[in-house]
Amino acid sequence: METKVFGKIRGVFLDLLPSGREDEQLHLSGQAEQLIAFGAAPYQEIIRQGRSFMANTTTAVATVTAVPSTAYAFAIWNGESDGGRSYIIDQIAALYTVNSGAALVHVGIIACLGMVREGTPTQTQNAIKQLNGMGNLDTKCKTILAADNPYAGGAGTVLTTTGIAGNWFPVGDSINTAVNALPGFQKTVNIDGRIIVPPGRLLLLHTLGSVTSSSAQLYISWHEKTILNG
Repeated sequence: METKVFGKIRGVFLDLLPSGREDEQLHLSGQAEQLIAFGAAPYQEIIRQGRSFMANTTTAVATVTAVPSTAYAFAIWNGESDGGRSYIIDQIAALYTVNSGAALVHVGIIACLGMVREGTPTQTQNAIKQLNGMGNLDTKCKTILAADNPYAGGAGTVLTTTGIAGNWFPVGDSINTAVNALPGFQKTVNIDGRIIVPPGRLLLLHTLGSVTSSSAQLYISWHEKTILNG
C-alpha cells in the first residue's frame, strides 16, 4: 500500500507555481520525517513587523569591581500600562572603548531585572533605533543613560529597593583582554527571550571586572509583544 500526504500551499506568491499546483506532496525522509527548509532568516519576520528596537549608551561607563546594590550604568524602562506589551530581550552587548589599565584585565556584563513597577523616568527616548531601518519609534520605552544615573550625580530614576537589591546576575561569560591599555574588546550575548521586561519594570546593565579603568558602551535589543506573564 502506498500513501501520499499532501499539503495546501498558502500565501501571496502562488504565481510562482504552475496553475493547479496548489496541493503539493510532502516529502519524507527514510525514517518518515518531514523534510523542511527555512524560507527566511530566523529573526526576519520579527524585525520586519517593526516592533524590534535597540538602545545603547552614548558615552562609555566605567566598570565596577563589586556587585552594585542599586547603582547602574544603563537601563531601559517599559512604559506600557499593565496588560500592555512586554519587552522580549534578544541581545545584550558591551563594547569596551576605554582600557587604560597597566595590566591585562577581565570583565563581564551583569544585569538586574526589576521585580516591581517603577515610577515614570524623566528621561526620553534617547538613542533608540528601530531595527528594520524604517525609523518609526512607536515604543513607550525610556532609556536611562550614564549621565542620568542618580547614583553618579544625575537626575535619573532612583530605583525602588524592593525587588532590586541582590537580583544582579551574569550575562554570558567574562572576557580577558589580549593587550593592556588598548580598547576594542567586546562581548555580545544572545538572550533569545530568556529575559522578559513586563510593563513598568526596569532592566539594568553594568560591567563588572578587575579594574575600574575599563569603560564600555552598553547595548540592548528587544522586540515587543502582548503576552500573558504568569
